[in-house]
Amino acid sequence: MKNRLKQYIILSIVLLAPLSLFAQQCVNNTSTILFDADNSSNRYMMTPADNPSDPLLSFISVSDISGGTYGNTSTNPSATYNGIRSKTGVTYFVMSGITGSVQSNKYYFFNITTSSNAPILNFMKFSAIAIDVDTALSPGGMSNVSYNLRVAVLDPDTNTVVNLGDIFVNSASPVFSSVNYNLKPGKVYQIRLYPWNTNGQTNVYLDNPRLFLDPIPVSANPNVCASSLSGTIGSSLAPYVTSSTPSGSSLRWLQGATDVTNNTIAAGTYTPYYYKSTSNCYNPAGNSVVVNGGPTSVTVNPASQTVTRNGTPTSITVSASGATSYQWYSNASNSNTGGTAISGATSASYTPPTNAIGAFYYYVIVGNGTCSTTSPAVQVNVQNCNAGNNPPVISSFTN
Repeated sequence: MKNRLKQYIILSIVLLAPLSLFAQQCVNNTSTILFDADNSSNRYMMTPADNPSDPLLSFISVSDISGGTYGNTSTNPSATYNGIRSKTGVTYFVMSGITGSVQSNKYYFFNITTSSNAPILNFMKFSAIAIDVDTALSPGGMSNVSYNLRVAVLDPDTNTVVNLGDIFVNSASPVFSSVNYNLKPGKVYQIRLYPWNTNGQTNVYLDNPRLFLDPIPVSANPNVCASSLSGTIGSSLAPYVTSSTPSGSSLRWLQGATDVTNNTIAAGTYTPYYYKSTSNCYNPAGNSVVVNGGPTSVTVNPASQTVTRNGTPTSITVSASGATSYQWYSNASNSNTGGTAISGATSASYTPPTNAIGAFYYYVIVGNGTCSTTSPAVQVNVQNCNAGNNPPVISSFTN
């Protein structure tokens, strides 16, 4: 509201759900891009000095606001400000030539550029203030200077203007409107504000336009299998967060309100956060990663058996909790890796062939639709008939 030497950005995190003890200190912060007028160039500046703890600072840049003319009641002492605040030092953006309907060539605008490693940013809300600064409007006040404002974005993927909603700015207090639009990484978005006025006034006065962003970063693979991971939760899941960790923060993993970063990885749902010790804030760092467990309690019986060539073997049977699929493998060595899938062997039991002599090994991979578990290898020995079971050999005979 006050005249400043620069425009500024205030960025912080909105948490849609409290994180109990860890995030309470951050819940009341908001992700806001706020424009104040500048007394010369309407320059927009983003600097860590505005909010050095905010992890979004490294992910976006914002251009000057354009389309309107800077105004300052300090340069027009006779101007009124609706009798609410001091008329001195009030800054605003004015646009002339406004009619009673939206004009495609009449809009305020500014660009938001997202970095390639930025989280997805949900443009969730917009706010603006209307002020009475034109002496010709007094004493009509706000009834004369209220106006409509259409919030839109020039979509970089389709190069079309997407209307996000209309707001009726009719108060010297901020008026908010819900918006729902996602800003993707590595894009340039032009935010447009189209004013129109049905009360016959041709000027509109825009004060403190601001938009609110909620980061919803994307994890590269939100579903992984515990069998493919090892070590701590922090070391195992770090590769699944696509955004870079901001300077001064560390990547932490929570289950509910518990920081489990240093726990051993196990099946469960884990949510990443950027933790800044100086403010004790946990800020969103990505979608939750679901670590799925494969079937458990996998046993195969019998563990070994010996059978004569072309004899009848005991079928090998697997027992596994949660298994819904099976694939048996044969191997030349006593290992449950590197084997050859046996065509058609997709049930809980398998009867090995006995037509060849030697030691053969078998194992099964059991699945549950998401993850799998491999059984130990079992051995099947196929040999010639035992000497005691051989029929007598007739070496000679006489008539």
